[in-house]
Amino acid sequence: MEHNPELWRDSDGGPGPGSRLRTREFWWQHYLIAEYAGERQLPPPPDHRSTVTRQAMFESTSLALLTGTPYILHVQTGDDGSTLGISGPDLHLAEIARLDDAHPMPHTFRWAEVEALARYLEQAGVLPGGPSLALLLLAPFCAVTTDDDIEAVGHRLESELAALDLLGLVEVEVAASVPICLGTGDDGSSAHWRPDPVVGWTIEGERRLGAISIPVAHSLRRPDAEDFPSAAFLELLTVAGAS
Repeated sequence: MEHNPELWRDSDGGPGPGSRLRTREFWWQHYLIAEYAGERQLPPPPDHRSTVTRQAMFESTSLALLTGTPYILHVQTGDDGSTLGISGPDLHLAEIARLDDAHPMPHTFRWAEVEALARYLEQAGVLPGGPSLALLLLAPFCAVTTDDDIEAVGHRLESELAALDLLGLVEVEVAASVPICLGTGDDGSSAHWRPDPVVGWTIEGERRLGAISIPVAHSLRRPDAEDFPSAAFLELLTVAGAS
């Protein structure tokens, strides 16, 4: 796991020319576009590279985001989904979010926290803006609920995704819908963030399937989750002005 400045910037301050962040494949993987496309049945992204190059592109990418605090955020993306972790001098790498088609536990951030962390990382020089790579890397691990201005969040995400200049219109719409999946459903279900003394905020909500209650949200950020690094997570949010 490395923090490599050349991964992010070229001489113009943008992501380096060899960066996987400049590939359509990375964003398909990071937002599970193929899984979330549903009835739209999007074809996979065309790839005319050699077999060796194509295989390398689909290997996992690990990004370490130095935060200017004792703690580091780790984003890992591969063809089976993405994970988010946090580590520090007194904390081994702890997974705090996962987005995959088998065990999705992505709902770790509120939208306001994602925006604050993105501003913080950009101002600290960790990631450039225009598009906001920090916001786009963290957004899949966010739960946007009816407590938010869903329309405004959707416009912001679509704008940032379009600014990558890598995805088509339908791909942008599918990707932007990934964190915005917790509004009020046709069955009356909904989810809300509630203040919590242990983890700051916790996501709650259920929907009914006959006589069975099913959680609307799936999050590792729970007060009863013994492995969730609450103290480190909340300290990072506080330093970033996100708490």
